[in-house]
Amino acid sequence: MAKERWQPPPMKATSSTKQDGTPSDKGQAKVTVDENVVRKMLKVNPALRQGRTTSQVKKSFERGEPLMSKAGTPAATATEQPRGALPAGASELRDTVSFFLRSKLEALGTKEAEIEARRKALDAELEAAKSTLRDQVKSFLGLLDQSALAKHGAAALAEHTQSLKRVGLDANSLIDAARRAKS
Repeated sequence: MAKERWQPPPMKATSSTKQDGTPSDKGQAKVTVDENVVRKMLKVNPALRQGRTTSQVKKSFERGEPLMSKAGTPAATATEQPRGALPAGASELRDTVSFFLRSKLEALGTKEAEIEARRKALDAELEAAKSTLRDQVKSFLGLLDQSALAKHGAAALAEHTQSLKRVGLDANSLIDAARRAKS
């Protein structure tokens, strides 16, 4: 006795399928996508996310919406919010980030003000030290013999030109100031 091979029953055309077996537009076949597959897909190509959650991408994929446009940029979906409005999760995240950054930037502003105040105090201290040095140099040169200072002062101070410039002095003005202090 020869066994007959099992044959599937012939497909009948229903209201949801056309004669050739493809789904009609009325009742499309439901496609389900595993969420883990979508997660892996988004790990490989995070640009597909477009700020959407994994479940939103999964639903978009199941509806058959294109994930990328022809230009290679992520396709806009019908579920996207208008440009100014954000979904509830995104607005909460934005508010949280704004609160955090605002507090950190306020702390930075306070620190900057403290540093600027210290910088001004240090600049004033440096200027006072330079002024004291200028007075000490002029006083010292006033103690020296004025005829020797007038004759050899410029040559003696020549190798210290750069140092004297740092405090706002030059050899000729020092010699003149020492001469005036004596007279």
